[in-house]
Amino acid sequence: MKIEDPDFFRFSFPEDNIFLFENYARLRSAWQASEIEITDVRHRPYLERISARRGSETASIQYSYNKNGVIAKIEPAPKSPTDHFCQMAIDIATPALLRAGAYDQSVKDPFLLELEQKIRSGINNIDIVLNSITSQQYRERFDFLFRGLRIKIDFVYNDKKQWKLVQEVGGESMAGKELKSILRTAVIGD
Repeated sequence: MKIEDPDFFRFSFPEDNIFLFENYARLRSAWQASEIEITDVRHRPYLERISARRGSETASIQYSYNKNGVIAKIEPAPKSPTDHFCQMAIDIATPALLRAGAYDQSVKDPFLLELEQKIRSGINNIDIVLNSITSQQYRERFDFLFRGLRIKIDFVYNDKKQWKLVQEVGGESMAGKELKSILRTAVIGD
């Protein structure tokens, strides 16, 4: 497959992992709609780091992926400011990168998929960024960017698939309590 896009060469995309350029093209298109310009792309093993700007604002994000190209996490790059512009860039990047099969939800339990859908819907139009979701035995861990802080929240369930506990990883914080309240409302509807 021959790619004629000048960015393919400008940012030295590997020809053996064409999905990386496909991800980039979706991200570029989504960011251009918000007048965000990609200034740099760095390819690392199982990690893509992308720098962008809009006017005088800058941000760098990164996403990790496994050997099958499935995206595991989208987050601010180290040393990138976690300000409003960076959060907005991630908000736009997440659905763009996870579209077109990059994130395989077909293998996910419908019970867990319903929780994820409720949370995504509940934080839509709120200044909360969902960075990643990790499935563990009897728990789903959600990693958020909220009020400039990374907060991990666990939703714990039993073997009958009943939700038992919502807790912040590493102890309670004021922002974590507020986030848990927002999430509870999204999931339970209180």
